[in-house]
Amino acid sequence: MTHQKLYEMLEHDHEEVKEMFKEAIENEDPSKYKEIKKELEVHMKGEEDFYYPKAKKADEDLVEHGIEEHEEAKGLIKELDRLGKNDGQFMPKLKELKDSVEHHVDEEEHKLFPKSKDTLSDNEEKKIAEKIEEEKSKMM
Repeated sequence: MTHQKLYEMLEHDHEEVKEMFKEAIENEDPSKYKEIKKELEVHMKGEEDFYYPKAKKADEDLVEHGIEEHEEAKGLIKELDRLGKNDGQFMPKLKELKDSVEHHVDEEEHKLFPKSKDTLSDNEEKKIAEKIEEEKSKMM
């Protein structure tokens, strides 16, 4: 039962950022980007620092792939930062980031989470969730 908290928290983050992307892209509103960027940075750091190291014992290849996808997202964030919100390429690049993140989230939730639920102990999952929450409160 304890592991619910970790995965619910990560999935909640995923849903939140997907909703932000949807709003920004449907409304052609680049002002949401700052919020999206912050949410992604905090979420990725929590996963990379606390969840992925433990999830490696469930499936090292999936974790490595997840890290590569985080790097791709970080690269797109850097490109968006360079472009600026008034650049004609900003919204297409934001959509590219959205698609990349949604692909990553789908793989994580349908492949990695089920495997790590079977591998990590409730105590490990509880500690990971606590550390991610602690990190979030520092960064937000």
